[in-house]
Amino acid sequence: MRALIVWVMMTLAWPALFISRLKSKAFDLPERLHLARLWSGMVLRFSKAYVKVLNENLIPLENGYTFVAKHVGAYDATVLMASNPLDASFFVPKTEKWPYLNGFWSLTESIRFTSQTVESDAVEAGQRLKHQQNLMLLLNDLKGNPVDHKQFNAAYLTKTAIIPVALIRTERVGRKKVKALVSFCTPLHFEEYGEWTPDALYHEIDARITAEMAVHQAVSR
Repeated sequence: MRALIVWVMMTLAWPALFISRLKSKAFDLPERLHLARLWSGMVLRFSKAYVKVLNENLIPLENGYTFVAKHVGAYDATVLMASNPLDASFFVPKTEKWPYLNGFWSLTESIRFTSQTVESDAVEAGQRLKHQQNLMLLLNDLKGNPVDHKQFNAAYLTKTAIIPVALIRTERVGRKKVKALVSFCTPLHFEEYGEWTPDALYHEIDARITAEMAVHQAVSR
C-alpha cells in the first residue's frame, strides 16, 4: 500500500521534478547536489520514512572522503543523499537504481561503473577525491554480493579517509512507515588501511558497519 501511495505522489510531483531537473542543468554542482538532497527528502516524506542521523561528529571537518554503506534497501541512494551533511556524489555500479530520481545520476556528476570500466573510473574518482570532492560507495548489491573491490582504488591512490556508514531499517523505506537510522562509523585513515589488501579493507568496513547495526538493532528490541 505504501509503495502505491509513493508512486501516486511522485506521479503528481513529476512535472515539478522534471522542470526543476531541467533548470538545474545550468546550476553549479553544489546547487545540483542541494536539489538532489531536496528531492530525496521529498521522496522519503512521501514514503513516511523518518531518518535520524547519528555520529556526524565523526566526520572530519574537511572534504575529499569516501563514504561506504552496506546496501540493504532499494532506497539507500535516496537515504544517503538526503542524510549526508557533506556534498557528495556517488561512485556505484551502473546497474544501481535510484527510485524516481534516476535523472540525478548525471546531474550530481555521479560515476557509474561496469566491470569493464571500474579501474579507469576509479582513476577519475581519485581525481575527484584529490580535488576535495566527496564520494559515496556501496559495499554490496541488494543480493548481498560484494561490489568489485577495485572501487577502493580511488581511496588508495589519493591516500584519503574512508568513512563506513551503517544504514538501519532502510530496507523498509518505500514499503511501510519507518524510523530509519544513518549512523557514521569511525573513519579509516590511510595510515591504517594503506598496507591492507582491498579484500581486507572490504571486510574491515563490513565489520564496522555490522557492529554499528547490531548495537542499534539490539536497542530497538
